Amino acid sequence: MIRSLRERHRVAALFMAVGLPVLLLAALKVRPGPMTGGTLPEELQLPIPSTQADPFAIRRLGTLPVHVSLLVYADRPPELLIMESGAIGHPDVLLYWTPDRNISGESPGLPSDAKLIGSLGRGRSIAYPLPAEAAITEGSLLAYSLATQETVGSVDWPAVGSAMEEASP
Repeated sequence: MIRSLRERHRVAALFMAVGLPVLLLAALKVRPGPMTGGTLPEELQLPIPSTQADPFAIRRLGTLPVHVSLLVYADRPPELLIMESGAIGHPDVLLYWTPDRNISGESPGLPSDAKLIGSLGRGRSIAYPLPAEAAITEGSLLAYSLATQETVGSVDWPAVGSAMEEASP
């Protein structure tokens, strides 16, 4: 009985030592190569914004190397375009919208009515959906560091709906 188990073990070990590397090389050879250039299929492409309201021209988020702009689409809600142009310099920074105005940078704490939009510090541009309240209420965008528990950047932001009406002819 032990002899037959040892024989099976020997065959299995031989297969794993010789057969698995051969199977791996064959699988690597037949897999498709990486995508190179070209365009994405239409269902994967993001729509191009139709207009951009003038009051939302690119704004700097306090002293941070972050610029914020509004993207307005004809067929979906507006979004914030966050463009990072360098290192944030603060750990664990999140972007919030609050109906409070004139919030000074470097202020401690986060307003109780702040709505999370997304995170900063990825070193790239990204679009986040706006909170529904931003369409009807003026407010501020805040960059808040979770690690230091303070506001590290802010910018006043007009109500999206009223600004879009003012910008339209």
